[in-house]
Amino acid sequence: MKKLAKIFIPIFIVVIMGLGVFLGVTLVGRRAVFEQKAAPETTVYFTPDNQAPRVGEQFNVSIDLNTGSNEIVGAEMYLTFSKDVIQINNLSLGSFPPGAQVLTSTYDNAAGTVTYIIYLPTGGQAQTGVGSIGTISFTALTEGVATIAVEPSSKVAAVSTGDVGLNVLANTVPLNLTILPVANATATPIPTETATGTPVPTQQQATATLTPTNTPTPTATTASGSGGLPTNTPTNTPTNTPTPTTASGSGGTASTNTPTPTSTTIASAGSTGATGGTLADAGIAFPTIIFTIGAGFLIFIAILLAL
Repeated sequence: MKKLAKIFIPIFIVVIMGLGVFLGVTLVGRRAVFEQKAAPETTVYFTPDNQAPRVGEQFNVSIDLNTGSNEIVGAEMYLTFSKDVIQINNLSLGSFPPGAQVLTSTYDNAAGTVTYIIYLPTGGQAQTGVGSIGTISFTALTEGVATIAVEPSSKVAAVSTGDVGLNVLANTVPLNLTILPVANATATPIPTETATGTPVPTQQQATATLTPTNTPTPTATTASGSGGLPTNTPTNTPTNTPTPTTASGSGGTASTNTPTPTSTTIASAGSTGATGGTLADAGIAFPTIIFTIGAGFLIFIAILLAL
């Protein structure tokens, strides 16, 4: 009986140890394959509804997520924005993934930061695709370039077989908006009364100027001597002949006045387990450790029995 025990116990130990190693390697391999497949694909970017807002105007910016082939169950976003150029009015939940709930939604206009965490509750269906996970309403404060960016500590949680909370966020694209000055008011011409001079004709009157001219007038003169005949002797007698001169008249004239709007790559890293509003990343190499320790212990027992 003791001989049989000495034979079967080592065999049993070897079988258990081999099974543990096989399971551990298989699970770790699945995780490695999933990370290699998922990491390059998930991207967060921003879409504004106004590409060139002006000072004083409100505009919305959508936080968009492209999951690639990953099945996501939540997102943990840490954002920054140009606090001197724009400020936040409110932050609202988006439509993707369907059924998501808000865990944390805070912003600080003085610091220019946003913390926004959403998740799918227990029983929710993990989603793939493209959609808006949230919308931020801004007001433009001053002229300049406003930048909205994703911090490297942000995460997107995805699921795989036996793994929940794996961070698959690989790429983020910041948004740069040029805030324009206030539009110039359009001047509306206001008509003003303008005195318009109407020329009044001045009658030009001819003024007669008397200029004396000599006109010979015959005068009878008796010649001396008998039988003489009268002789006409011309005598100058002034007569008036009018010479017209024109008096200039001027008509008044009046002037008329005429109103004169990189992608930055974040290295993929598995998230660590956290509490208080953060998404956990569960490890899966633990079975390998348990089986290895157990196998070693059983080998030790087998050696003792063999002695």
